[in-house]
Amino acid sequence: MWRGRRIALCLMGGIFLRHGDSFIAMREAPYEAERVLQELLAEHPEVLAGGSSSAAWLLIKREAGVSGDAESGPRWSLDHLFVDAEGVLTLVEVKRGSDTRGRREVVAQMLDYAANAATSWTAESLRAWFEAECEKGGKDADEAVVDAFAEISDPDEYWNNVKTNLAAGKLRLVFVSDAIPPELRRIVEFLNAQMTETEVLAIEVKQYVDADGQRQTIVPTLIGQSEAARRVKTGSPTPRADSDRLANTVPLGDVEADMIARLRTDQTLDPSTITKQSLLQRFPEHVQLCDEGRLRFYRAERWGSAHENDWISDALVRRIRKALGSS
Repeated sequence: MWRGRRIALCLMGGIFLRHGDSFIAMREAPYEAERVLQELLAEHPEVLAGGSSSAAWLLIKREAGVSGDAESGPRWSLDHLFVDAEGVLTLVEVKRGSDTRGRREVVAQMLDYAANAATSWTAESLRAWFEAECEKGGKDADEAVVDAFAEISDPDEYWNNVKTNLAAGKLRLVFVSDAIPPELRRIVEFLNAQMTETEVLAIEVKQYVDADGQRQTIVPTLIGQSEAARRVKTGSPTPRADSDRLANTVPLGDVEADMIARLRTDQTLDPSTITKQSLLQRFPEHVQLCDEGRLRFYRAERWGSAHENDWISDALVRRIRKALGSS
């Protein structure tokens, strides 16, 4: 059953490689030098997906110059500059885990690159860099774009998208290392959850080798993508914001109006004490009908989530409290 298939099994920080009848222990090993990891990334940009998708990138240039202002020449050098299918530039800095420089210095360096991207590069200069990169490998640049991105048929239109994204500050910043420390992880997750146009990620690229050093397995892990970050990037409202908007803008239905009318007859009721549980005890069928109606509304608005019912219940309670005069 296993013959002819190569499978890597992870266990307790090490992995085993199953190849045919062989079962080979692989140990984690540091990269000999930073340039080894840099070359790996240049040759295999799919590592940027962190093993989680089939996303593709094209390498525009290694050691891309970045200027401090529009008038001066290059002041810094970015390790790798890639571009994805949507024409979003991906700025990559590669550091080994053994690099002793402070995490804040590395992050500040990347932010310098991002802040000066629009004044350092143009779509024309980026395309020229890419053409030079393709020429090294004997490839046609336009064909390389079309071959890499199935959805692209017009290279000129594609580079116009690059121009638009660059002007809008729509970028992707990626820190790559064989070991992402907790401090950098927290910074990446915080920045990515706060920045609307720019995506900030880290990719931990571990290397495993066998005892003879003849076999190598690369294991990338993507860090920074979270539900909070996704909402910031897509403009999706948070659960609390959803329920507030629903409570304040959706017209009251007959079922809710009936519940409110009955609750108003209770002179001892404090509206601020109303909860989903108390409504369920008084009006079980009403609450179910309201939930079903709100659920259809959420799905129509494509706000679907695993937490849908919680949001709907929250909105129902807020609406009734508001109607009864409680904030």
